[in-house]
Amino acid sequence: MDTLLQVAAAWILPALFFWFLFSLITMTIIEFIQRFQKSRQKGLEEVLRKMMGRELTKEFYQHALVNPLEKVKPSYISQSLFAKVIMDWILPKTAAQPQTKKPAKTAVNKSIQNRIKPLAKKNAEFGDVLQTMLVQADMKSEKVSEFMDALQKDLEAWFLEAVNQMSPVYGARLQGKTLLVSLAVAVVANFDVISITLRLWETSKYTELLALAKETGDKVTIDPNTITMLPVGWYSNELPSTLTEWLLKIVGIYLGAFFIAIGSQYIYNLTKKQYRPAE
Repeated sequence: MDTLLQVAAAWILPALFFWFLFSLITMTIIEFIQRFQKSRQKGLEEVLRKMMGRELTKEFYQHALVNPLEKVKPSYISQSLFAKVIMDWILPKTAAQPQTKKPAKTAVNKSIQNRIKPLAKKNAEFGDVLQTMLVQADMKSEKVSEFMDALQKDLEAWFLEAVNQMSPVYGARLQGKTLLVSLAVAVVANFDVISITLRLWETSKYTELLALAKETGDKVTIDPNTITMLPVGWYSNELPSTLTEWLLKIVGIYLGAFFIAIGSQYIYNLTKKQYRPAE
């Protein structure tokens, strides 16, 4: 039994350890690539460009609420911040001044329409969306406060929906990078799942041999490589010699890359909770 435990500890535990290690390495490389390529910033900018066009997106990033330092584009903004910036664009500036009498909803509505017109000249679709939201907010409210709240909530919902639609696209891009990096790590480390599985299966035979040895009194001889050789890495005496063995090696490495990719996403989710294009 001690020999069996020694064999199991020599293969199962190291295999799990290396799987976790390679997954962690893959996640770290992916994070470095993401930061180097500024993928999250570009993903957020792509969402904004599709919503409001290139010119207005540039003005959006120049807003003090979005980028107060004016050095690095943000990788995440909340839907409430997006709505505040748009509200700042379309609200009449006189509305913030102290007044003895609050302006009527009709007057505020008209002022907002006038401020939407310059934005519509820069991007007609963006202007149409704002006009539609303005009409809907007007129909859903009677008071000015209710009218403004409804308009802001519609802007927040619009931005959140745009981000959610972008999430599958961003996720597919990230998954592609993850698979490529996982494959590279698996090839370099020779993380061959088929080879590891076969060797674990071979070690399971020692249970029968040990039981037989107790009955017959024979000694059990164990291959030293089973105990001493790591389950990963390239060894000259273990290289495939036939086409079939090479095909199995390629399939095993691809399976190893698949498991590494799953592990890297699992580790990332433990630390970051979720992938989002605006974060």
